[in-house]
Amino acid sequence: MDIVYRRRRLRRRSVLRAWLCLSALLAAIVLTVAAADARLRPQLHALAAMQALAAEEHILNTAVLSALEDGRYDALVSVRQNDAGRVTAVQTNALQINLLKGRISEAAAAALTERTQIAAIPAGSLTGLDILSGRGFAIRIPVRTVGFANAEIESVFTGAGVNQTVHRLLLRVTAQVCLSMAKTQRTESLCYEVCIAETVIVGEVPALYANTGNGE
Repeated sequence: MDIVYRRRRLRRRSVLRAWLCLSALLAAIVLTVAAADARLRPQLHALAAMQALAAEEHILNTAVLSALEDGRYDALVSVRQNDAGRVTAVQTNALQINLLKGRISEAAAAALTERTQIAAIPAGSLTGLDILSGRGFAIRIPVRTVGFANAEIESVFTGAGVNQTVHRLLLRVTAQVCLSMAKTQRTESLCYEVCIAETVIVGEVPALYANTGNGE
């Protein structure tokens, strides 16, 4: 009986040691993963945010260009000349410009509605080694994005050579995009600028520049 009892005690001790070793191994794995996650999470989220922001910028630019294709811009600016052919005034049609700004703002807002972008980060890019950058399996990070945009139109006069001046209407769309990931949230800015009208003025720059609501 003593031999049987000793064998059972030895077996129990062996099982207990095995469980203790397994528990220690699992704890070490959990601590290692937690440490690696804490060290790599900022870099991983930064790369994921960069990818998601690039995707949002492409969506915004495409929406603005698509909205611009639907309009005519020859009526935005009118140039007045005197009997001698000298430019006396440059006028912009404020009503048409405001309608354009509204259309662009609506298109930009629709493009930046809430969505989830899936960023794929190569594991090699997290090592900091150039030779491994862009290599390895992809770590997929969901990034929740939402933003708002504002459109402005600016009138600019610039020199274009001897006795020539160029008048441009510049459309500038600025946006704020919120990027949300696990335990991380950040806000980034986007800006898209395009020339929508251009007039070359030969001679002196007119002293009168006006915004009109009816183009007259």
